[in-house]
Amino acid sequence: MADQGKRKPATGGPKRRDDAVPLSGRDPRFHSPEAAIPAAPPPRSRPLFLRVYVWAPLLLALMSGLYAGFWVYTARQAGQALDRWIADREAEGFAPRHRGIETGGFPLAVRLTITAPSLTAPEDLGEWSWSAPRLTASLTPFAPRHVTLDAPGPHLIALPGDGEGKKPSLAISGKTMTAALDIGPDGAISESKVALEDLSISGGTSAPTTLASLSLHTLAGALYPAAGGGAAAQSAILEMRGLRPPPDGRIGLSEMLTALSMKARLIGRLPGGPLEPALTRWRDDNGTLRIDDLSVTWPPLSLRASGSLGMDRDLQPSGGLSVQARGLFELIRGFADQGWTRTVDSDMARMVLSGMFRDGQITLPVTIRDRVLYGGPARLLDLPTVTWGPKGPRALNRIAPGFAIDQQGKAQRPVDSEAPPQRIVPR
Repeated sequence: MADQGKRKPATGGPKRRDDAVPLSGRDPRFHSPEAAIPAAPPPRSRPLFLRVYVWAPLLLALMSGLYAGFWVYTARQAGQALDRWIADREAEGFAPRHRGIETGGFPLAVRLTITAPSLTAPEDLGEWSWSAPRLTASLTPFAPRHVTLDAPGPHLIALPGDGEGKKPSLAISGKTMTAALDIGPDGAISESKVALEDLSISGGTSAPTTLASLSLHTLAGALYPAAGGGAAAQSAILEMRGLRPPPDGRIGLSEMLTALSMKARLIGRLPGGPLEPALTRWRDDNGTLRIDDLSVTWPPLSLRASGSLGMDRDLQPSGGLSVQARGLFELIRGFADQGWTRTVDSDMARMVLSGMFRDGQITLPVTIRDRVLYGGPARLLDLPTVTWGPKGPRALNRIAPGFAIDQQGKAQRPVDSEAPPQRIVPR
């Protein structure tokens, strides 16, 4: 009966286990009852000025405005630089003129288009003049010291007169006539690259001279490696192709000068100011023009030379080159045929030089002394006097249109004063 008071464990239904895991996945022994998860707050809206579709156009407009202002500033500086150049030339006695300057090229470049530019030299330089229908100078705002000039022409050049009012003139035009200039802080040109293509030069009554291409690269300093001769104040590399002179300028050679190249250095800085006193100071400071490599191909002439030139006491070219050449006899004969030298001098030169040829090639020094060009011991031709300053009295050894020299070296004025200028043969 005592066992009847005890409760018997239930035998039916599931048994509870202490390690049972509730269906929620959370154990109530270690976690509080689940709480309600609050809803996410609504996203905060950004201020209007932080939105990309608002600030991006504003930033672009600001940058465009700043660049436009910078372009205007650069264009104004370029115009002022041109005005200073004109004022400097006027102070030197030149007469620069134009019919107007137009500024354009926005946004990529600053372009100054000069209409009908012209320049006339002072009287002591012979009053030569140059003019063209248009000249364009271009630069970029981020490189204002690099200037590109474009002037396809035609260019009209009036050379110094003969003292009687006659001025020979040239007309020059071409497919490409450009120059790229680097301007230094002092306003001087530190580097230049000139490119000409399909050039035509006409003047007088002779046929025009044509040129396929010409490139000239100059630099204030050393442009190429060279040994000896001193430090270069200025250096240049010249390349020329396809020169066709008129028939009276072929000097006994073929109708085309195939190629000409030259590397040259100016030793000693040339002072500024009037040319004659500047050359005098340059000469007194042992200034020379060093020709490191000169190559000419003008069939049948083939020539290679190097040497140096300077100025003598009369400011005339003086110096010498070491020359290796083929076809030299044809050149000397051409000097006589064209009336550039006397026949007796040409015959004597060929006779003296004939024993110096080896396998059709000759190696000899070519010198200039007292306005005479020598090939080894042979006198090749007399050179005209070069006048750097004001003109002096007429001399027979000066080039002067309106005179001719016969084969005996006597001056002859043409009977017809209206006849075209004839070539003078220096004595």
